Amino acid sequence: NENLKLNPQNININKVFELKHVDWVKIKELFYDDNKIFFDNIENKNLSKTEKMYAFFDYLNIAHKDLSNLLNVSVRTIETNFYRTRRKLNQ
Repeated sequence: NENLKLNPQNININKVFELKHVDWVKIKELFYDDNKIFFDNIENKNLSKTEKMYAFFDYLNIAHKDLSNLLNVSVRTIETNFYRTRRKLNQ
């Protein structure tokens, strides 16, 4: 899990909020070039695409309400997904 402690660089979160549909593939397309090690480490974990997306969001400290609006899900869903992702990563 130490590898996931690397902080992503050059992340303009506004780019994520401008997407019509947010998913792991689009996030990776936007930020991979500046964050290869970070994304490769996430890819090497046994996580679903949704969990990978939440592992990425976890480092950005986005308010759960903002993520709820972005992903069109309840705040409770956001909390549950963070909990499951963190548990899987043993954090």
